Amino acid sequence: METNMQKNLDTQADNTNNEAQLLAGKYHSVEALEQGYRELSRLVREKTPQVPEHYEVDFSHDPKLSNCNLAEDALWQHMTPSMKEAALTQDQAHKVAHSFMQYQLNEAEQEQARFAALGDEGVAMVRQVSHFMEKNLPQEEQQMVEAVGSSVAGLKLLHKLINLAGEQPVPIQNTGQSVSPSALKEKAFAMLK
Repeated sequence: METNMQKNLDTQADNTNNEAQLLAGKYHSVEALEQGYRELSRLVREKTPQVPEHYEVDFSHDPKLSNCNLAEDALWQHMTPSMKEAALTQDQAHKVAHSFMQYQLNEAEQEQARFAALGDEGVAMVRQVSHFMEKNLPQEEQQMVEAVGSSVAGLKLLHKLINLAGEQPVPIQNTGQSVSPSALKEKAFAMLK
């Protein structure tokens, strides 16, 4: 029993001696202390990043994004305080915004291609959903339905729900009317906006 107690006391004494030998409570040698001092001095001398009051984003150099306006984008407005907190510079924020808008644009283009792939069936679904919305829903509910219907999956879901509500599509086949894919694209693009 005494040997265990003696070992514990010796171990504690060794730990105390090791801590006492540390310089500034952290460094094992004078060289390590000097290196830490040089690193701290360098960090103090370096300038902190310049964080602007408001991030200005200009996409005029990119023809695909030149019409984009982030000032009205709710997600961008939500992200801005976090970018300030992370001390992003104007240049860094611009790179984030450009990447964000490229992603949004690519997603929209892919969704337009999916709408175009629906063909005449898609035109009929868009017409039926639009007719149902205009006939049965107030403006604020129409905006919610448009948000859901901005994707092919959402349009198909709305179409199913409308059919469950008893609305029947007006047949467009064999009526002498032609439906152009460009009209479908225009309507789908309008819904995406």
